[in-house]
Order: sequence, then structure tokens, then C-alpha cells
Amino acid sequence: SYMTAGLISKIVLGLSLKSDAVVAQTEITMNKVKSRHKVRKTGVIPNIIERVNKRSRGDYIIYIGRLVEIKGVKYLVKAIKLMKEQPRVLIIGDGKERSVLEKECKTLNVDFKGFVKHSDTGKYLSRAYVLVLPSLSEGFPNVVLEAMSYGVPVIATRVGGVPEIVKHGVTGFVVSPKNAKEIAYYLELLISNKRLREKLSKNAIREAKKYAAKNVIREIESLCRKL
Repeated sequence: SYMTAGLISKIVLGLSLKSDAVVAQTEITMNKVKSRHKVRKTGVIPNIIERVNKRSRGDYIIYIGRLVEIKGVKYLVKAIKLMKEQPRVLIIGDGKERSVLEKECKTLNVDFKGFVKHSDTGKYLSRAYVLVLPSLSEGFPNVVLEAMSYGVPVIATRVGGVPEIVKHGVTGFVVSPKNAKEIAYYLELLISNKRLREKLSKNAIREAKKYAAKNVIREIESLCRKL
């Protein structure tokens, strides 16, 4: 049998010790599995992105996700307020914090788009030069891979599997949770340094290719052959 382990809560509740192999999306999740269970064979196989897209040449800061406390969007708003010049920002998603966030952004150049179908997020990513993911907790956020597939550098918090996807100074920047100053610093760095922005964008495309379906499927096939 073959079992995929995602969130650690599901692992603890549903792990079958009779499984021939346990597969996790990230190293951090796999280490948690190993610390709790004796498993014979393991593998770390990430999520898949459908394709690597044409590089974005946009000029927006973008956030895509739920507008709830655990996503830390208020720290992005605080970061924007700290910046010397007000950037153009797209916030895509909905949730119980939306009305509060909209009030906080009344004097800022922030456009709330509300809920957008996953199939339509690409047209917004193609207008971005950086994705910000200020979450307080994450697993393996697919939105990061999707952004990198458009060559969009990512500023994200050091939580869950994020550091395994976002390489600090290579494909983006990893910051501490709840730290608006760090987010503002790296946003201004990317705005002011076109050469750095171009370098990170090229690196993001290169990194995204590792998560293309054909490459991930090859890893799954390799693990299955070992069973």
C-alpha cells in the first residue's frame, strides 16, 4: 500500500503502520512522522504545478489566499504603510478579516478583488513583480509554486515548508512571522533594485521547473519501484 502524509494532524490521526511507504510534501513534515512512528520507507515528494508560464512583467505586489488571521495579511498592510513610497497592491481572496483590512487600506493604493477561481489567478500573477505570503502557519503552499512559475519572486514567512520552496536571496526572501518591518525592507529592496529583481525572477522560473508534473511523477514512479 501507498500512503501520502500531508498535515501532521492528519498523520497522527490516520497513519497506518501497515503502509509500505509514507510520503510527505516537505522534509519538516517527514521529520515529524519519523519522530512519532517507525516507518520502513519514506519519501519527500512535493506538490505539482501544471506548467511553467511566461515571465510576468507586472508592477503589482500581490497576495493570494484567505483573508483570515492565520494568513497574517494585516502584517502586509502594516508593511505597506511603512514604505517610503506607496506601491500598487492586489489582494485576492475573501474571509472574515476582509472588511477590517479594507478599512485599514482606505488611504493606500490597494485593490481588493475578492474570491477568484483558481483557474483565473494566473492573469493576476502575470501582473505581479512579487508575491507576499505573510502567514503565521503553512504546510506546502501551492501559491508559492504558482507565483514562481511566472517568475514572480516571493517574500514569505519562515513557517512550515516555506523555507524548502523559497530560497532566501535566490528565489525570494524568507522573513520572520508578524514582522512587518522585514517585509517592508525586502519590498523596497526589490522595488529599488531592478537587477536583483531580474535575477530572482529567473531563479524562480528555474526552481519552478523542478515541480513540473513530469519531474514529480518520475519521483513517485521511482519510489513505487522500490516497494
